[in-house]
Amino acid sequence: MALIAMERVEERRRLPALLPRAEWAVLGLLVIFVAGLSFAPLLRLAITAIAPDGAIDLGHVVELLWKKKVLTASTNTLVVALLSTLLAMVLGTIAAALTVLTDMRFKTAWVFAFVLPLMIPPQVTALALGAGFFAVEPGSGPAGSFAS
Repeated sequence: MALIAMERVEERRRLPALLPRAEWAVLGLLVIFVAGLSFAPLLRLAITAIAPDGAIDLGHVVELLWKKKVLTASTNTLVVALLSTLLAMVLGTIAAALTVLTDMRFKTAWVFAFVLPLMIPPQVTALALGAGFFAVEPGSGPAGSFAS
């Protein structure tokens, strides 16, 4: 009797398969499809950069990459990325410590305020910032005088 009970417990402990094989195949095809849609524009851009006239011209690519404006833009991008990462890490660590280690008021609102930017898609944020700071007509937005 005890042996039968042990066998039943063992049966309950076994985890079911995550997904049947057909669902894995559909999931795999979906991942390939989304990856293809995601990387197709990037691939097209790379092909256009390497072969502007249909023939591969690496000399043209090297010439473009070593221009002063490209090097300045690349350096500025890396500096901004590094500094914003460090700032986010410091502020995030302080916010996490305050949230976890203290018994602060309005903790739920505090956490919501930190999660809210993650809920808004980056494209919407970019459009909003673009509409606010860079108007279509010079002089018609907050930074419209800089648009011309």
